[in-house]
Amino acid sequence: MVKKNENIEWLGVFIKLQELGYDRIYTTFSGSGDSGDIEDMSLLKLSEDKEDLEYDDREERLKDLDIEVKKELDERISDLLNNIEDWWNNEGGGGNIMINLKDKTYEIENYINITNTQDFSSSGNFLKGED
Repeated sequence: MVKKNENIEWLGVFIKLQELGYDRIYTTFSGSGDSGDIEDMSLLKLSEDKEDLEYDDREERLKDLDIEVKKELDERISDLLNNIEDWWNNEGGGGNIMINLKDKTYEIENYINITNTQDFSSSGNFLKGED
Protein backbone atom coordinates (compact mmCIF):
# COMPACT_ATOMS: atom_id res chain seq x y z
CA MET A 1 0.00 0.00 0.00
CA VAL A 2 1.29 3.46 -0.91
CA LYS A 3 1.34 5.89 2.02
CA LYS A 4 -0.24 9.29 1.44
CA ASN A 5 3.02 11.20 1.82
CA GLU A 6 4.56 9.06 -0.95
CA ASN A 7 1.89 10.08 -3.48
CA ILE A 8 3.74 13.30 -4.41
CA GLU A 9 6.95 11.36 -5.07
CA TRP A 10 5.06 8.92 -7.34
CA LEU A 11 3.42 11.77 -9.24
CA GLY A 12 6.81 13.14 -10.30
CA VAL A 13 7.74 9.77 -11.82
CA PHE A 14 4.34 9.46 -13.50
CA ILE A 15 4.64 12.87 -15.14
CA LYS A 16 8.15 12.16 -16.47
CA LEU A 17 7.08 8.82 -17.96
CA GLN A 18 3.86 10.19 -19.46
CA GLU A 19 5.84 13.00 -21.12
CA LEU A 20 7.83 10.24 -22.86
CA GLY A 21 4.56 8.70 -24.09
CA TYR A 22 4.23 5.74 -21.75
CA ASP A 23 0.93 4.51 -20.31
CA ARG A 24 1.91 1.60 -18.07
CA ILE A 25 4.80 0.16 -16.06
CA TYR A 26 4.98 -3.64 -15.88
CA THR A 27 7.43 -5.15 -13.39
CA THR A 28 8.23 -8.73 -12.41
CA PHE A 29 9.92 -9.68 -9.14
CA SER A 30 11.05 -12.77 -7.25
CA GLY A 31 13.04 -13.77 -4.22
CA SER A 32 13.89 -16.35 -1.58
CA GLY A 33 16.27 -16.99 1.29
CA ASP A 34 16.05 -13.46 2.73
CA SER A 35 16.52 -11.48 -0.48
CA GLY A 36 14.46 -10.42 -3.46
CA ASP A 37 14.87 -8.42 -6.63
CA ILE A 38 13.02 -6.68 -9.37
CA GLU A 39 13.72 -8.96 -12.31
CA ASP A 40 12.37 -6.98 -15.22
CA MET A 41 10.72 -3.64 -15.80
CA SER A 42 8.86 -2.72 -18.96
CA LEU A 43 7.41 0.61 -19.99
CA LEU A 44 4.33 0.15 -22.16
CA LYS A 45 2.34 2.23 -24.60
CA LEU A 46 -1.21 1.71 -25.77
CA SER A 47 -1.27 0.92 -29.45
CA GLU A 48 -2.55 3.79 -31.61
CA ASP A 49 -5.23 1.69 -33.37
CA LYS A 50 -6.37 -0.63 -30.59
CA GLU A 51 -6.74 -0.86 -26.84
CA ASP A 52 -4.19 -3.68 -26.36
CA LEU A 53 -0.85 -3.00 -24.74
CA GLU A 54 2.13 -2.93 -27.05
CA TYR A 55 5.55 -3.91 -25.70
CA ASP A 56 8.42 -1.72 -26.86
CA ASP A 57 11.96 -2.93 -27.45
CA ARG A 58 13.67 -3.09 -24.03
CA GLU A 59 16.70 -1.03 -25.03
CA GLU A 60 14.49 1.67 -26.47
CA ARG A 61 12.28 1.70 -23.36
CA LEU A 62 15.10 2.19 -20.95
CA LYS A 63 17.20 4.42 -23.20
CA ASP A 64 14.55 7.14 -22.87
CA LEU A 65 14.99 7.31 -19.10
CA ASP A 66 17.78 9.22 -17.45
CA ILE A 67 19.61 7.56 -14.57
CA GLU A 68 17.80 9.55 -11.89
CA VAL A 69 14.36 8.55 -13.20
CA LYS A 70 15.41 4.88 -13.39
CA LYS A 71 16.76 5.03 -9.84
CA GLU A 72 13.65 6.77 -8.53
CA LEU A 73 11.37 4.26 -10.26
CA ASP A 74 13.32 1.31 -8.80
CA GLU A 75 13.15 2.84 -5.32
CA ARG A 76 9.40 3.55 -5.54
CA ILE A 77 8.59 0.03 -6.76
CA SER A 78 10.85 -1.54 -4.12
CA ASP A 79 9.04 0.47 -1.42
CA LEU A 80 5.71 -0.73 -2.76
CA LEU A 81 6.88 -4.36 -2.71
CA ASN A 82 8.10 -4.09 0.88
CA ASN A 83 4.51 -3.57 1.99
CA ILE A 84 3.01 -6.80 0.65
CA GLU A 85 3.28 -10.44 1.72
CA ASP A 86 6.74 -11.70 2.63
CA TRP A 87 7.72 -12.92 -0.89
CA TRP A 88 11.49 -12.63 -0.37
CA ASN A 89 12.10 -14.82 2.70
CA ASN A 90 12.37 -18.56 3.28
CA GLU A 91 10.98 -20.50 0.29
CA GLY A 92 10.34 -17.21 -1.47
CA GLY A 93 7.82 -16.09 -3.98
CA GLY A 94 7.34 -13.53 -6.70
CA GLY A 95 4.85 -11.86 -8.95
CA ASN A 96 4.21 -8.83 -11.08
CA ILE A 97 2.97 -5.27 -10.81
CA MET A 98 1.03 -3.32 -13.44
CA ILE A 99 0.96 0.44 -12.82
CA ASN A 100 -1.47 2.51 -14.89
CA LEU A 101 0.08 5.96 -15.31
CA LYS A 102 -3.12 7.56 -16.57
CA ASP A 103 -5.43 6.69 -13.70
CA LYS A 104 -2.64 6.31 -11.09
CA THR A 105 -3.63 2.80 -10.03
CA TYR A 106 -1.66 -0.38 -9.54
CA GLU A 107 -2.39 -4.09 -9.41
CA ILE A 108 -0.04 -6.58 -7.80
CA GLU A 109 -0.35 -10.30 -8.42
CA ASN A 110 2.01 -12.20 -6.18
CA TYR A 111 2.58 -15.56 -4.61
CA ILE A 112 4.53 -16.98 -1.71
CA ASN A 113 5.87 -20.52 -1.46
CA ILE A 114 4.92 -22.43 1.67
CA THR A 115 6.49 -25.70 2.73
CA ASN A 116 4.33 -28.10 4.70
CA THR A 117 5.88 -30.26 7.38
CA GLN A 118 4.68 -33.74 8.28
CA ASP A 119 5.75 -35.30 11.58
CA PHE A 120 6.54 -38.99 12.00
CA SER A 121 7.92 -41.02 14.88
CA SER A 122 9.52 -44.43 15.23
CA SER A 123 10.75 -46.46 18.15
CA GLY A 124 12.56 -49.71 18.70
CA ASN A 125 14.88 -51.64 20.94
CA PHE A 126 18.50 -52.29 19.85
CA LEU A 127 18.90 -55.15 22.28
CA LYS A 128 15.94 -57.18 21.04
CA GLY A 129 16.75 -56.98 17.30
CA GLU A 130 14.22 -57.12 14.49
CA ASP A 131 11.48 -59.74 14.17
